[in-house]
Amino acid sequence: MLHEVIAMEHKEHLRVLNYQPGPLEGTDMSRKIAHDGMSDSESQKNFDAMKYISVNDSARMLVKILQEDSYKSGASIDYFDNL
Repeated sequence: MLHEVIAMEHKEHLRVLNYQPGPLEGTDMSRKIAHDGMSDSESQKNFDAMKYISVNDSARMLVKILQEDSYKSGASIDYFDNL
């Protein structure tokens, strides 16, 4: 919602995109959870089953979205969205 409001308030001067990069492999957070585990077993199962994305793949997706320039200002786009 914040991004939508910013887009509406500044529509004459800028475009806004909220990009959600997906669960990235090799981050400090993913390494910490993999090493230490989680206190909630259900959350741990979800974490273990998660499909990780390389930082490069997520960055390429963002560049593609920006180059195509077809998103609505204020949009929220997830890596896994079917574009």
